[in-house]
Amino acid sequence: NVLTGGNQLLNETMIAVNWLDAPAMAVMGDVYAINAISQFNVVSDLDQGLTATDDAATQALNISQVTHISNPFAPQAGDLPTHWVVTTLQADVIATNWVEQFNFVTDTDRAEVTFTGQDTFLQLGDNSIINATKLLEIGYGYDLIVIGGSVININAITQANILLDNDIVTASGGTPGVLHTSGNVLANFAAIHNSGIDQYSMLSEEFAASLAGIQDGYGAIGDGFEGLDAFSGVGLMRVLYIEGDLVQMNLVKQTNILGDADQVHLALEDFLGAHDSVTVNTASVGTYGIDSDVYVGGQVYSDAILVQAELIDTDADPLGVSLTSGDLASEAVAFLADDMISPSEFDQGIDQM
Repeated sequence: NVLTGGNQLLNETMIAVNWLDAPAMAVMGDVYAINAISQFNVVSDLDQGLTATDDAATQALNISQVTHISNPFAPQAGDLPTHWVVTTLQADVIATNWVEQFNFVTDTDRAEVTFTGQDTFLQLGDNSIINATKLLEIGYGYDLIVIGGSVININAITQANILLDNDIVTASGGTPGVLHTSGNVLANFAAIHNSGIDQYSMLSEEFAASLAGIQDGYGAIGDGFEGLDAFSGVGLMRVLYIEGDLVQMNLVKQTNILGDADQVHLALEDFLGAHDSVTVNTASVGTYGIDSDVYVGGQVYSDAILVQAELIDTDADPLGVSLTSGDLASEAVAFLADDMISPSEFDQGIDQM
């Protein structure tokens, strides 16, 4: 039994944030909310020499999940508050969780093996590399959060598995009974969980005028607060006033690169070459809070972006392939060029924001 692979590369990240929230928020500027996941697997599995006798194929998996769960705020019955306390931050507030995990392993073996005993086991691989990160953030809750600038919320996960598994296996003195040169697993798992849904509406002039008095520390609860359930029955209203922008980002980047190209020459009658390698990226980002009514003075832009790709090369020319200009008609080239240079509807929508 000759083991020339069997490597395991794992990146694991879990981020849970319950940091800053309120049932009501007022934003004088714009709001940007983006959830983005990018996953790709790249495999080169070109074998030369003896042909594998099993049917185990390389598996590449990209699995993602984005969820939004409502967590409603239960208002109390009663009058509007007559007292309040204001915490003022005269700057931007930036909260960033940035995790980057990287595994780079080269496991290139060259072995010439002669079997003479009854039971022989040669291990030339079976490496295990693990990165693990867990973050838990618990912060503050207010009755009202006022942002003088803009709000930017970004959750982004980028995952990549790259595997070079090109093997050369030759034998003399017999044919291997079992030859296993593939069966690798590349997997990306990404999840973004948002507990607490924001409902956006326009910031009215009456509400903005009432907020101005509270921010300056004088005046009374004005007509702009009438009809807002978030403030009913609140005896002392707790207000956070951020004069600048509020930026909250959770960024995860995970990369596994495994070079597992082996050359084995055998002199034997029976051979089992266990060659399974596993590269896994798993990431979970969770933001937890309550449902909020967000009153915005500017524009609101929200988007969810998912990019997944699997590039697997098992039988192409190892030196690469090329496409000559004669294979594509000139009319098609002109058509593609016109399409590429014209602005898309998405770009036009961005320009109009």
